[in-house]
Amino acid sequence: MRKVFLLILIFSFCWLEKCFSATLTEIGKVSGVYRRGKGLIVTVELELKLPIGLVVYIDKDRQIPAILGDHHGIEQNKHIYEGTVAKQVEIATGEKVYAVGEKKQGTTEVYLKLDRKALFVPKKEGHVLASYGRQVHIDRGSLHEVRERDIYAIYDSSGKYKGKIELAGIGDHQAIGKLYTDTKKEIGPGDTVKYLGQRRFFGLGVYGSVDMNSVVNVFGSIVDKSEKRVEARSGGLLWWWTFTNGWGINWIWMSHHSSLETEKKYFKMNYWFPLTIRKHFFYPSWISPYIGCSFGWLEVGFGEQFGGAKWYKNIFLSPTTGLELFQTKLFHVSFNANYITAPEMEHSDEKFQYSVWIVSFGITTNW
Repeated sequence: MRKVFLLILIFSFCWLEKCFSATLTEIGKVSGVYRRGKGLIVTVELELKLPIGLVVYIDKDRQIPAILGDHHGIEQNKHIYEGTVAKQVEIATGEKVYAVGEKKQGTTEVYLKLDRKALFVPKKEGHVLASYGRQVHIDRGSLHEVRERDIYAIYDSSGKYKGKIELAGIGDHQAIGKLYTDTKKEIGPGDTVKYLGQRRFFGLGVYGSVDMNSVVNVFGSIVDKSEKRVEARSGGLLWWWTFTNGWGINWIWMSHHSSLETEKKYFKMNYWFPLTIRKHFFYPSWISPYIGCSFGWLEVGFGEQFGGAKWYKNIFLSPTTGLELFQTKLFHVSFNANYITAPEMEHSDEKFQYSVWIVSFGITTNW
């Protein structure tokens, strides 16, 4: 009984190993090796035509991964490819090249049935091919699903951060981006680039806000809201633009309204259509603080219920701070705070000055 159980375990292990192990099939050989900057480039002659971006392996024992790049045509029934090797290893011409899959005979030609474990290198990571000034050329393109406004961080071979680029010119296998800021660290071929996300240029959504105000000397002291009739409401459309290097503009299409009233006196405030210019930090990331300034049309009034009133009306500039969440995703969440303090005003021998923090919350859909 024990022997039967042992045999079952052995057969089960062999079956699992067969199911989950990758099948390496010889498909060609290395015909040339050279260095491009800090990178290692190989040319390979393959029996079959394979998709760009597929990972093949050099030497069955060492299994050195190489990413297939440009297809340079057919010579003597061999497909000539250029591949990039991330490791700095010694590779000799004539070494065998393998792929994860199995050769199959079609009606007119032999093809490779790729194993489910065959790797296609996505756009998440790549390498610098060249740099000139603030322009950086990388080995990722539209076939790796790279899009305009994709942002990559650059690291050297030791993992030290060098800077960020935003891609603009997208080719099939390569792309060109521009550095966000000048860097004192030299960026050269072979440096690693890692995908951070895509800059979303425009967003549209809704917002709402509340205030934490203190109206000094309106009624002889700081207003006690519990004893007065208070209104503080706001809501409307939020327009959101994000430019390169973390700069942006947002515009609120409505006003923030506050009012305080007693039986004899009242106070009212409206801050119409504030436009904010902002600068983000740690851009892009899932949480990014920002600072900036806002300007809009401010109306502040104080008076008697059945008498005259004193009003301040002018374009008003206010400091702003806030947080934006999920910057590279479809939906963004933002928290914003504006500080407003109006000039001191006098009415009926009473002086007052209005100051307030307007705290708003918004959610936008971004493209």
